[in-house]
Amino acid sequence: MGVYRAERNRQTRRTDPVSSAFIQPVPEEWRKNTDVKIYLFGHTHHAFLKILPEGTVINTGSWLKQLTKIPSRFWLLPDVYYPYYCLNYFVIREENNKLVIKYHVIEKEAPSELSLLQRFVVFGRKKGNSTAIPKKTVVG
Repeated sequence: MGVYRAERNRQTRRTDPVSSAFIQPVPEEWRKNTDVKIYLFGHTHHAFLKILPEGTVINTGSWLKQLTKIPSRFWLLPDVYYPYYCLNYFVIREENNKLVIKYHVIEKEAPSELSLLQRFVVFGRKKGNSTAIPKKTVVG
């Protein structure tokens, strides 16, 4: 079993981190090679793990500070761009002739860069990365 690594085009824009914009350009060599079960790439901000018929696609995301747009609840106030970090890593091992992918998150608080008014506007709202990745995935 093998892992295929590549870097994705940074100019791609998206709203859904697991959209076809990231799944579609997976190289044909990977799709044709049945020995390679995992396609691994990163630096597209939001991490994800997606199981396809050809194998598993893993995006490691980015460790840089991220900004997520939180729409304002109030008509005259602008939206707030809330800072957060998505520090994580994947561990891939073979166990009992199956690939086991473990997902780990490293907790880190973003610096408090928001004004008092901005903190009031986003109070109680969902912030940060919303992509749910299971802690353990067994493939094959």
